Amino acid sequence: MFGGLFLAYYSVENLQRIFVSTANIFIRFGVILIFIFTLLIITRYLLLMFFSILQSIKRSADEDFSMSKNDTVTVIVPCYNEQDVIIPSLKSIMNQTYPKIEILVIDDGSKDRTYTLAKMFEFDDGYRSLKVISKPNGGKSRALNFGIKKSTGNLICCVDADSKLDPHAIELLVQHFRDPEIAAVAGSVSVINTDTFITKLQALEYIEGLNMVKNGQAFLKLVNIIPGPLGMFRKKAMQRVGYYSHDTFAEDCDITLSLIAAGYKIDFEPDAIAQTEAPENLLDLLKQRYRWTRGILQAIKKNKNHLCHIKKTHPLLLSCGICFLNLFFGRLCNFGVTCL
Repeated sequence: MFGGLFLAYYSVENLQRIFVSTANIFIRFGVILIFIFTLLIITRYLLLMFFSILQSIKRSADEDFSMSKNDTVTVIVPCYNEQDVIIPSLKSIMNQTYPKIEILVIDDGSKDRTYTLAKMFEFDDGYRSLKVISKPNGGKSRALNFGIKKSTGNLICCVDADSKLDPHAIELLVQHFRDPEIAAVAGSVSVINTDTFITKLQALEYIEGLNMVKNGQAFLKLVNIIPGPLGMFRKKAMQRVGYYSHDTFAEDCDITLSLIAAGYKIDFEPDAIAQTEAPENLLDLLKQRYRWTRGILQAIKKNKNHLCHIKKTHPLLLSCGICFLNLFFGRLCNFGVTCL
């Protein structure tokens, strides 16, 4: 009897020791993972900050920054139920300093007054024009492709319907296409509605978490996402990779990775500014980040096989691009880092 009690006590004591030992192992493992994750985040930011500084120095040292005004730029504005924001957006595009602009407003089956309001701005003076085209609803990527196929310009500038462009934005983007290997140039996006604490944090995040990252990637001519609010493409390059796809939540990331995989260079213009509205409540913010995260994962998965076939002319550029893509999860922490 006493032997049985002793054995039971001894077994319980051993089980407690094993449980405590196992818990300690998991705690240590968790601490190590957090340390590695934090180290990668810090390393990523330091590297991108370093490349961003180098890119800024390089831009300031570039004496030949003239631009060609011979190419027609087609500005495509896809819109769906954007009656509250379409007028300021169109006015900002019409006020651009670049002389030869064709504006195509693609109404993607809007159910409000978007088409009617945009139609009021139609014009054609021989150098500039604005045309509104309506089509059945099919999503943003299909609306963009529809506009590209209707365009006459050699350069395609894609602008969200809620974006307000700086007057010199298109003029600054065009100058990068002097290099025939440049397929696309990303504009700089800033937050205009900084009325709440959440939007103020997002405004700071766009500066240090998005624009600084793009400026660092531009040193290698490997910006991995052309943002929806403002981006310019070479039309022939878009045709080569098959335009925008419809099978991801981030068509802008997908087409950019396709261009990189095809051996093109992707640049960034920090002074070409597009102002956009950020989500004003937590639920909308979470929905936006879920869409971004899922879309980026889909785009990377879709293009991973192409990215492995590194072009001989761009071994350094593409290999560095893959490294940045492997560390893309740092973007998911940008908002958290900004909050801290």
